[in-house]
Amino acid sequence: MTYFITNKQRLEMGAGTDYLEFFPGKRETNMMFWNEKSILINEDVFDEIGLGAYFDQYLEGFDFYGFTDVSKEQWNNLVKNSNLFSKEVQCGIQEVDQWAQIIFKDSDVFTIIGI
Repeated sequence: MTYFITNKQRLEMGAGTDYLEFFPGKRETNMMFWNEKSILINEDVFDEIGLGAYFDQYLEGFDFYGFTDVSKEQWNNLVKNSNLFSKEVQCGIQEVDQWAQIIFKDSDVFTIIGI
């Protein structure tokens, strides 16, 4: 992956906390952060490649500092509209999409956990 990493990679790089976590499934009260099935993106990279602006525009209720549940329908719309944005946004969306399609086999939603 170009922009996203696993939690194992995060730990190997010093266990920083300035990442958005794409968590498999729906947010739960006692959920464990830094899930081994999650993918992560550094907050600076997220903004530099334009995913922040893209999600602000196309993902209703996106919360950079909180929790955002993303349904399969919402995700498919994000994928469809990504061709209107930069190659970096398209690449980031493609990376998430590879992961999301696996998650959607077992769940109707994934959660973006903000910083």
